[in-house]
Amino acid sequence: MAEKKLSVRLPLMIQDPMTAPESAAAPKASKRKNEDTRTLVEGIIVSAEPNFRDFLDGPVTPKIAILDFDPKSGLLIKGARFQYPSKGKKRGTYEFDEDDIYSDAFIQSSVLAAVLKTLRLFEDEEVLGRSVAWAFGAEQIFVVPRAGEWENAFYERDSHSLQFFYFKNPHDPQKVVYTALSRDIVAHETGHAIIDGIAPTLYDALTLESLALHEAMADLTAVMTAFGSNALTHRVLDQTGGSIREPTAFSSLASEFGTALSQTGGANALRSMWNDANLASVEAEPHALSLVLSGGMYRLMNFLYETIWGKFNNEYSKSGYSLAVAAKLFQRFAFRALDFLPPGNVSFLDYARAVYAAERSATGTTGVELSFLADELQRRGVLGNVKDIEVAIPTWKLDVDTRALYDSESEAYAFVARNRAQLNVPPDVPFVIAGRYHTRKNSPRSKDENRLKEELIFKISWEQIENDQFSPSYPATRRVMAGTTLVTDWNSGTIEAVLTSDLQLQKRARDAMVRSLWQRGLLPPPNELRFEKSLLFGAPRVSVVGGHLHIHGLARLLHMRRGEE
Repeated sequence: MAEKKLSVRLPLMIQDPMTAPESAAAPKASKRKNEDTRTLVEGIIVSAEPNFRDFLDGPVTPKIAILDFDPKSGLLIKGARFQYPSKGKKRGTYEFDEDDIYSDAFIQSSVLAAVLKTLRLFEDEEVLGRSVAWAFGAEQIFVVPRAGEWENAFYERDSHSLQFFYFKNPHDPQKVVYTALSRDIVAHETGHAIIDGIAPTLYDALTLESLALHEAMADLTAVMTAFGSNALTHRVLDQTGGSIREPTAFSSLASEFGTALSQTGGANALRSMWNDANLASVEAEPHALSLVLSGGMYRLMNFLYETIWGKFNNEYSKSGYSLAVAAKLFQRFAFRALDFLPPGNVSFLDYARAVYAAERSATGTTGVELSFLADELQRRGVLGNVKDIEVAIPTWKLDVDTRALYDSESEAYAFVARNRAQLNVPPDVPFVIAGRYHTRKNSPRSKDENRLKEELIFKISWEQIENDQFSPSYPATRRVMAGTTLVTDWNSGTIEAVLTSDLQLQKRARDAMVRSLWQRGLLPPPNELRFEKSLLFGAPRVSVVGGHLHIHGLARLLHMRRGEE
């Protein structure tokens, strides 16, 4: 008999505290707020290293450190204590009272659980099949569950942190909304941090669609953590008779937050994935624009689910199983594409092509799911033609072993120098190797007995200079980043895809973005551009390098909720 592995149990919020339905069972009340914790909390189990050395008081793990501050004094407070299992047991936990969701230890433990669950979603062999490093280059991200009183929550690369705030509910001042207790919000902001680690150049891209892509993927991250909750799945499917159409706890994000900030205090989620947003009709703002992509992808999720459930004649007893299978498939579609994205400025079209290339690499085919997605994205204005999603299969061969490309910096640079044309790297432009990843993913086309397919993800980036005379007081040129992602089979060296961003196609979008930043006062005056400078919290960083305007960190705009600029 195999030895039972060491593990840790953590509490995880199922639904936002003030919007969860009442339990049909006898309530098990929270001591301080009288919520029924049976409707709010479930446990998750995470594996642990021998002797639990990777779980420390705080809570602290090798990749995550919880730093909590007392709401009254603002001082750093003692974190939750790790509780080692009793003799003969193999499961540890943190010391918290599950009946009191507003206690220090519960908030600290719960936010750790939500961050870990989100990270596990991406690193799974069904998705990326690799460990994700933080974009800021350090091992740990700091998670601050009570960063202060403010109606906000955000990921900030500069401070290596996820910051969650709290505020009094304007419709009921006796109640406090803790964003750290919203599974949606924690998963969304953690999603931003993980996406920044996967595709760090998105943070500096100069197009509205790049920002909206970041936001859409973070929203879909929150949706997928909701699908991963057994309790929430059963509740929603019971309420809808098995449907995930229309606004539900799956497709509606941050219900407590949105309800508190609504004018009436009525049920009002921050955003809904069940929508018909179109590029031609939405506001030119990243959160609004993101709904075009996230809405299209959620329709794909619904298509996958209804196709699988339909094989069981829509028998209700099979709805939970069908949803779990569909969610696994959807995670592959939605998030593997992030590894396939070319570095630099990208569009929704680039993302759609990355989805196409990633799925073809995984399965060797392009089935009805991609046809459905192409139709949906054409309907929303992302594709001019359904065939725009297609990515040509490369016809050239690697002239070096994949292991050499992965292990040797000099081999990697020499390979790109020899193959500039095939990799779409302009002649005589300096380039950098932007990333090399060895992945092991679950794949139905793999001959491995465990169905794992190994790939090399190889990224190259370079800067180009382009014109944009939006004001005679500023430089007439700016630096922009472009790049290529090469994907090969690790063992055979077969090239699966070459994806390159089309800078010229997106130039008008960048022109519009820079002019918008200038008109909104988010660019420093010309006489202050000798040093890198940011005018405001959440504003991009701006400088002049080699006589060219350099704007980066545009994703910092996502720190601000709409109307706060």
